[in-house]
Amino acid sequence: MKNINELFVSKLKVLNIGLKDFNGNILNSGGESINVNWTPPADGDPELLEIIRKIKESSAAGQ
Repeated sequence: MKNINELFVSKLKVLNIGLKDFNGNILNSGGESINVNWTPPADGDPELLEIIRKIKESSAAGQ
């Protein structure tokens, strides 16, 4: 971009990950958006993530 001020008059083009409300706001303001429906693995539960990690490690070791 030649000039930083061009950002304020350009049409938004956004890749939105996880927060669906943000996607609606972008579209309502005239921007373009692709929404990716994403949530953290195991909904971010550290204990469950550790269990998943151990299962993956044992599965990889058995191959």
